[in-house]
Amino acid sequence: MLENGCGIAQNYVEAAQWFTKAADEGLAEAQFKLGTMYENGRGVAKNTEVAAKWYKEAAEQDYLGP
Repeated sequence: MLENGCGIAQNYVEAAQWFTKAADEGLAEAQFKLGTMYENGRGVAKNTEVAAKWYKEAAEQDYLGP
């Protein structure tokens, strides 16, 4: 686990689990964030093909990121 600037522990594995649940339900922001996690290998194994899948899902809902 890492700590952010506020002293709050960050758990990328747990975050990936929650983003996966939300992404599977069709939440575009979660799909995009999950794509980022797969692209960078945070909380999940780095996998650009899976990242592209999630980016595509988000883009199909006109979500292109923050």
